[in-house]
Amino acid sequence: MALKFTTKPDAIHKMLSDYVVTLPDTTLAFHTLVSARPEGRPKLAQKIHDLKKAAGQQYITLTRKVAGTFIAPYDREDLFRMVEAINDVIDSLDHATYLVVGFKMGKLPDEFLASAVELVGMSEQARDAVQFIKKPNRLEKTQVAINKHKNVLEDNYRALLINSMAPGMDNSEAMKLKILADIIEQVSSQLDRFTRAIAVAAIKGSQ
Repeated sequence: MALKFTTKPDAIHKMLSDYVVTLPDTTLAFHTLVSARPEGRPKLAQKIHDLKKAAGQQYITLTRKVAGTFIAPYDREDLFRMVEAINDVIDSLDHATYLVVGFKMGKLPDEFLASAVELVGMSEQARDAVQFIKKPNRLEKTQVAINKHKNVLEDNYRALLINSMAPGMDNSEAMKLKILADIIEQVSSQLDRFTRAIAVAAIKGSQ
């Protein structure tokens, strides 16, 4: 059966706005988890798993809507990139949550906790960027703010790698930290990819 196309860009934007809220919700829940005492983390992890489950349903609904809707002036592929990036961020944080609990991590390094804070700030900017897709000046300021968060995250990532390989560091613990640091770096890149897709869509929509 052929898809029935309708002109509903505002409906797509509303669904995307509702979906992107999951980003700060999940990064904040992750920061709460990694900052908590080890014995309290399994209970906190359930909130992140629940967020992922709910976001998964939103992902399915939104991708179906994008696929079956005429959405000019936005490019369908740009919207798919945004939706995929949000899904990737949530999946990555859920994966990191399982590992933090499964590895039975103790108190995490200050650089790691600081990175979790930066992810919250970066995801809040990503959420706001969706609202500024038709406001070039505000979108540009949001991109600058996101880039600042990304730079701090890169500094923290390098510091974590250096410290994890310091003399006397337990090899097993070093490996665990390296795995978790890599996931945080990946999430940072995914958030950056999301906002770049918004910027591209904004440029195309203004032409």
